[in-house]
Order: sequence, then C-alpha cells, then structure tokens
Amino acid sequence: MTFGVSHALANPGIGCGCDIVLRDGKTVATFTGSNVEHIEITRAESGNVNANCKVDLGKGSEVKFDFTSTGFPCFINGVATNDWQEVISASGQTTLSCHIKH
Repeated sequence: MTFGVSHALANPGIGCGCDIVLRDGKTVATFTGSNVEHIEITRAESGNVNANCKVDLGKGSEVKFDFTSTGFPCFINGVATNDWQEVISASGQTTLSCHIKH
C-alpha cells in the first residue's frame, strides 16, 4: 500500500514506509518494515489528510525541520504539501507529520 511516496524523490513522505530528513537537513532516508515504529494516515470527512510516521534515528542533537527550513514538500497519496514538520529528539525519536487541507 503506497500513499504517494516515491523513493526517487528527495523529499520527506509517508506511505507504507517513510522518507525522513536526517539530522544534516539535506539527506533524506527511506525507512520501511521493522525500521518504522508507527505510521498513521487519517482522512477526515472534510477531505483533510493528516499523516504521521515515527522512527528511531539514534542519539544525537535535537533538530526540527519543515518546508521553510528545507525547501522540501512532503507527499501523501501523490499530493505534495508544504504543511509538514519533523522533530528528531536528542534520544533519536523522530516524528514526521504532514497535513493536506482540502
């Protein structure tokens, strides 16, 4: 099941796996299968879509990314959105959240 994540794109995205921006803010890595802790995509009756993905990147500095800081759109179901954010905690817990407003 794919929700528009094309691993040929160097952008964050959520589908049956997640494309996550790494701590350097430039590199995007693909996480699938057991490397993904949680994926949830919710479509509201209004047509809005919210997608969340959680992975563990290991310990390091805490960083936050979004469209403004990276210039990357996020893709859900083949639709690009600039409304996204990613937080990598110092412990490595990483959450990518993308939102499409209808």
